Amino acid sequence: SLSNTINVIRENGAIVRDAVAIISRLEGAEEKLQKMGVRLIAIATINDLINALYDKGLLDRNTLEEIIKQKVDQGLETD
Repeated sequence: SLSNTINVIRENGAIVRDAVAIISRLEGAEEKLQKMGVRLIAIATINDLINALYDKGLLDRNTLEEIIKQKVDQGLETD
């Protein structure tokens, strides 16, 4: 995990203040890293990706609704 990687880097004497993710899955990493004193910078979120795919017609309505249902069932952010 990213937090384990940060710990290894720090154990080897480096300073870690920021981490970059291509896509944030919105599963709590930002809060976890914040507690470690690390800022997570995400280029996009999973919700951005899902919405873009839907807007481009690459996800149908049923698939979008199933993804949203799964996220709600897991207690994850859906906006």
